[in-house]
Amino acid sequence: MSPKIENWHKLNCRLFWAYEGPVRAKFQHGAYRQEGIVAWLINRGSVRLTFAHSVEQCEAGSWYFPKGEPWTQDFSSDAEILSLRFIAHWPDETALFDRSRSLQIPAAEVPRLTSLARRMARYVSLNHVEDTRGFEQVPKSLDRYIDMQRLFLSWMTTYVELMRTHHIPSSTHQQLDERVWIAINRIERAELHEPLRESELAKLAGVSKSHLNRMFVINTGKTPADYWADRRVQAARSALMESGRSVKTIAYELGFSSLSHFSTWVRKKTGRSPRALRQLPTKKKDSSRKPASDASTLISPHVAFARPRTKRPR
Repeated sequence: MSPKIENWHKLNCRLFWAYEGPVRAKFQHGAYRQEGIVAWLINRGSVRLTFAHSVEQCEAGSWYFPKGEPWTQDFSSDAEILSLRFIAHWPDETALFDRSRSLQIPAAEVPRLTSLARRMARYVSLNHVEDTRGFEQVPKSLDRYIDMQRLFLSWMTTYVELMRTHHIPSSTHQQLDERVWIAINRIERAELHEPLRESELAKLAGVSKSHLNRMFVINTGKTPADYWADRRVQAARSALMESGRSVKTIAYELGFSSLSHFSTWVRKKTGRSPRALRQLPTKKKDSSRKPASDASTLISPHVAFARPRTKRPR
């Protein structure tokens, strides 16, 4: 049997944030909830991350790729970093490379990784603006976007080589049903304030609504409606905990015309009221939407999902 050829062009790989400079005081200490992959070069000072079952520290002169678990971070008061936030995952959000453990690499061992990251950070500072919701840095023009993609893909090539050198396992097997992938990709591109129209989703996938629901459950463990609800809950939680926008504004952005309805929905989905979520100890972004000084910026909900994969047996 011929070996299966992977559809690499469907890999969801994208840069959301690049910054180099001091860590602002408000970001030096606080809880961090995973949103994409973080890569830090500690230029000065140090950082300590407290996970549920471990504590890690990284000193100046090293690249740090924290593992994929929530953490509480404590930067030293003099900390300066080169910070990247990006994604490299499949449609079910499985990371391209395993993130069950952190990785620390002396910067002297990866000069190209560092030089390309610095070029990206400089380019972003001159040619990007923060989007209207403060979720990511957006190129000012098509030419800037193309230039940035060229830089990012060059950096990703070096990142992939680094992961392989350190024998970090990659996930490149199996595929989602193509029809499920079509539906997922459409859901991920949909505006969060719009209702989910499952009949249109099924028509796009070329199957009946009931058949799409069955395939969706088999491939992802949830229905299209549940998948859509999870997206909205994630967006609501992120906006409430990490932005300065009013609860009313967030409710409107998610398609709620009634603030009380939104509050009831949030409590049902998260077990907490919007106000209680906002009071949880986590990093918050100010409403002025100035670029953050570290990797704290949220990933936009509008990411284009890519490669089909099947759900692995539990």
